[in-house]
Amino acid sequence: MDSISTSEAAKNLFAQRDVALEKTRTHMERHQDERYVGLAQTALTETQIFELVGYRQHLRDIGKLPGFPDVELPVAPAFIS
Repeated sequence: MDSISTSEAAKNLFAQRDVALEKTRTHMERHQDERYVGLAQTALTETQIFELVGYRQHLRDIGKLPGFPDVELPVAPAFIS
């Protein structure tokens, strides 16, 4: 962390994380809504929902990673545009 302070780097990373979480929110909400109304087939496959949930959890845990804030955000699942 040469050019910016550790706290600024953390703040920036959390901001990027928040954007990534927001980008996946509609996918989660749609899946939950479809399940709630009893649809057997949802827009996301079971594999995709597990991948999405894992990705979102990794984003939430970013501050717990060794070396934080000098870490990379996880790569979004391929079906997230």
